[in-house]
Amino acid sequence: MSCNKPPKTYAEQLVIFKKRIQLPHTSPPALIPNLNPTAPRLIYNTLAILTHMVGVIEPHANWPQRLTNHLVTLKPELLPQMGFPPDWQQRPFWQRLLSAKA
Repeated sequence: MSCNKPPKTYAEQLVIFKKRIQLPHTSPPALIPNLNPTAPRLIYNTLAILTHMVGVIEPHANWPQRLTNHLVTLKPELLPQMGFPPDWQQRPFWQRLLSAKA
């Protein structure tokens, strides 16, 4: 499957979603300590990266705050299943959003 051609079949589309994206290890420094390398395939890291990217691209966007407000309403037993580390709320990245909670 060429990178220049869009996938034609459902099977080719699935191959795209099976690609493993490696977590960053050195940059951006504000994000790295907030990732969970023990759960690379769960949604926590994706949400952390998206939250960071939205904050960089559109600093005044309210999506990161809305996401954080929603996360704290979830049943605590769901968060580990999503790859959230036990101390996620104490990590500086999330602390900033939690302290600004509307």
